[in-house]
This record gives sequence, structure tokens and C-alpha cells, in this order.
Amino acid sequence: MSSLLADVKQFLRPSDSELYECRRCGTILDKAADKCPSCGFEDIARYEF
Repeated sequence: MSSLLADVKQFLRPSDSELYECRRCGTILDKAADKCPSCGFEDIARYEF
């Protein structure tokens, strides 16, 4: 996913949504996951808005 697309999706989310992001490569995930689909890292950050 392109960085621009990820940024646009982030701004279009409802205000009470959650964001999941890989702590290694910064990939934005659509939902909670055990590991990053891009790099395989197992540390996923969860942000509540």
C-alpha cells in the first residue's frame, strides 16, 4: 500500500476508530494482527482515536 493511500485512509476513518501500525516498517494494518504482513515483525502498535 502506498504511503499516500495509507494517509488518506487514516483521515477518512471515524473519530472513534483504531489504527494498527507495524513498529518496524510503519505499515498500516486494516485490523489487529499478530505480525506485520509486510515485514513479519511481531510488535504491532494500536492507537485509539
